[in-house]
Amino acid sequence: MTHQAGLHRLLARFLAENWREFNHSLLRDQLTEPSFLLDQTRGRLGFWDKTSRTIGISLELLLNHSREEVLDTLKHEMAHQYADEVLIPTGQREAPHGSAFRYACRQLGIDTSARYRPAGEVSPLVRRIEKLLRLAESHNLHEAEAAMAKARALMEKYELEVGLDQTEFRYAYIGKPMLQRATVKKVLSSLLQQFFQVRIVWLPSEFIVHSKQVWVMEAMGTAANLEIAQYVFAYLNRELEHLWNKHRAVNPHQKGRSLKRDFQMGVLLGFKNKLAADQETSLNEAGKALILLKQEKLEGFMRDRYPALSKSRAGRYRQTSAFSAGLAQGENLDLRSGIKRGRGQTLLLEP
Repeated sequence: MTHQAGLHRLLARFLAENWREFNHSLLRDQLTEPSFLLDQTRGRLGFWDKTSRTIGISLELLLNHSREEVLDTLKHEMAHQYADEVLIPTGQREAPHGSAFRYACRQLGIDTSARYRPAGEVSPLVRRIEKLLRLAESHNLHEAEAAMAKARALMEKYELEVGLDQTEFRYAYIGKPMLQRATVKKVLSSLLQQFFQVRIVWLPSEFIVHSKQVWVMEAMGTAANLEIAQYVFAYLNRELEHLWNKHRAVNPHQKGRSLKRDFQMGVLLGFKNKLAADQETSLNEAGKALILLKQEKLEGFMRDRYPALSKSRAGRYRQTSAFSAGLAQGENLDLRSGIKRGRGQTLLLEP
């Protein structure tokens, strides 16, 4: 047996063992075990095929993402199987994410979108906002400012139009699993919480193949806010590297991980100051009050999901020359440029 064949056999066994555990503990052994396939189709996380009775899980997901992400996807496909084979009467049909599927998700302890979104898939709301941000690239100052104002107004309008009772929260994994919770990542996650209406929890996890311990960043919020938070996280990660490389080109004597961290901390805190100023001038009192109420409701969603939470510090910084340079860069950052270019575990909540 080749190394690859042995690895694939190990991963298939992992899926089967966890399927049996979920079927027994959550579904009272109502399902009959299906076949399992390691799916190499790009852009697809998993599938359930009723005809062949097969659950497929992305090989890329199994190899490069955390245990939590894999098991959420497995549960998602089990929900489709449960809906098809137990809940929907023979001969009847229902939409793939209809009421039977939603009931199955509740039984399995996930929400209907409990899978991370592949890069490139965005909602109509985010596409409209991105279109406006592209207009904000205009060399005409007044046209650019008008487009940015319209984009912010669209975000705020969405929040104000969706009433408190109609607001539904979901969760998504942000970024890739991390070997450690670096200070810069902690500050970045704190920034997402403060300005993008999401809550962040750090989950201890591991890779399936080599059991290496990792941290997974889970965000909770509305579907639209989760998409925007994912976009902002990806943009800031790219921009932090780009700005540091640009700074190093002008200041070659500044090198090393400590100064890089100081510089990137400065960028994030400068950007945070800019967001705070924009937020103060863009929201009226009614908007602020509604967002506060939604945040309280989101806190309840988070506490229901994770009853035992401990807080962690967002991270300290040194006021070095690299930090000051980063602070100045952060105050000039603009999101529009990003368009161009379990049980027994300790869960950490960003303050």
